[in-house]
Amino acid sequence: MISFQFTQPHAESESVRLKDPIDVLLGVVADARFLANGILVLAMPAFPIVELAAQLDYWLKHGGEREFSYESAEAEVELLWFRRIDGSWFVGSDLAEARTKHETTHGAAVDFARTYIDQVRDEVRRAMNVDISRALQLRK
Repeated sequence: MISFQFTQPHAESESVRLKDPIDVLLGVVADARFLANGILVLAMPAFPIVELAAQLDYWLKHGGEREFSYESAEAEVELLWFRRIDGSWFVGSDLAEARTKHETTHGAAVDFARTYIDQVRDEVRRAMNVDISRALQLRK
């Protein structure tokens, strides 16, 4: 099982105006933790939660049976991925302080993606009164 926790969504800085989808995509952040079977995969402060949601949404709509790789516009490595290795699925991160992988299933990755997208949509609307629908249509 892949799970996540994040703090209340907020604007990355006071100067960020959340008027267009790009601003929402990169400017809505929260401290986030991603776990596989209760073991920490990735923890990041000021994580762009909508950007990950947009990439997961694209993955589900355009090839969710393939591997997934999340490369943030603000990072040089894959922050979160789902890969098939030797016939099994794994979730992991290439971030230097994480560099980890944990066995999972393709179904767990898909369930994580759907749950994450829905929760980000709901929490950003609740905490910030911002609709992320247009931002979800964007991807790198």
